Amino acid sequence: KTAYEIVSRDWSSDVCSSDLRAVSLDPSRPESGSDLRAPRTTGQARLTLENRGAADAVVVLWRATRWERALFVRQGEKVTLLDLAPGGYQVRAAVGDGWTGRHFLRPAGCLALGRPVEVGSGPGAAGVTVARPSREWERAVAAEDCELE
Repeated sequence: KTAYEIVSRDWSSDVCSSDLRAVSLDPSRPESGSDLRAPRTTGQARLTLENRGAADAVVVLWRATRWERALFVRQGEKVTLLDLAPGGYQVRAAVGDGWTGRHFLRPAGCLALGRPVEVGSGPGAAGVTVARPSREWERAVAAEDCELE
């Protein structure tokens, strides 16, 4: 027997390459839920973020005039923050491909959620879905509105 014959018999007939999750070859592409900057405040509130868009997203949570939290959410993935400070947040999302650690090499836009998200420390989690186009998201905002600086 050849090595190919042995290997081919080990494969299940109901598994195909489209079922296998792609492995990131880009070491600069963070895992979903990775904080891109240290959180300014923490607490026990929960917020679920789901990226249903066609590109990766950097989700930035704002209070008043400064960002409180910034994290990476890969395209097609969902994360739940368990240590968010309770209160109201404006949500902005920079979307694109080719994350450099500071910006996307191929930006697809910067969006702002049209309503504040209120999170509490109760048992349930508030939820936000990043998807474009969506009635929940306002028109594209200026790229500097999604920057962390």
